[in-house]
Amino acid sequence: MTQLLSRKTYRQVIKNLEHYRKQHIEDRAENPNQLPPSWGSSLKQMIENTVRQNHERCHKGLADEVLVYLASKGLLVEYAGDYTFPTNETLPTKEQIKEHTIKTLKSLS
Repeated sequence: MTQLLSRKTYRQVIKNLEHYRKQHIEDRAENPNQLPPSWGSSLKQMIENTVRQNHERCHKGLADEVLVYLASKGLLVEYAGDYTFPTNETLPTKEQIKEHTIKTLKSLS
């Protein structure tokens, strides 16, 4: 496998990932009945910013490749076409997400 990130950048990404994981835990503690948040877009942006801060080349799709790698290492899990952090709770299916969204929208009107 080719190297995706330099050692320095990888360490920074893992450190930043820990920050997002802590935020995820806080969000789940505050709102346990809400759907688990997906973090893919935020994590992609974080990876791209970290790579650029270290003056490294960030080709299109690099962030996606890194997310797939992190998921393969168990640091993230795929969730409804995106990524979230692993927990003991069972993640909802796409149908359950749709039902929850419809229920929430109905309660707003």
